Amino acid sequence: MTAYSLPQGQLLAETFDFSSCHCILDVAGGPGELIIQIGQRHPHMKGIVMDLPPVCEVADEHIAAAGLSDRYRSQFADLLAGPYPTAPTSSH
Repeated sequence: MTAYSLPQGQLLAETFDFSSCHCILDVAGGPGELIIQIGQRHPHMKGIVMDLPPVCEVADEHIAAAGLSDRYRSQFADLLAGPYPTAPTSSH
């Protein structure tokens, strides 16, 4: 998953204008590499990786290793059943 999402995240972070966005949700985001790349390039962004509990543990490790724990987090939920997370507040 990381081998695919890391370069895709880099490309997305470089080409998409995130200036009007404040939060990104990666549904079934695995280890979170796609939005980690966005967070590293766009420091105003906050983000949530949504996945199953064991995967969220891995995502939290990747988020921490990237130095984004103050703006990014994981939340467990089922892709089909939810519940889907809401955008974080300014205090995250």
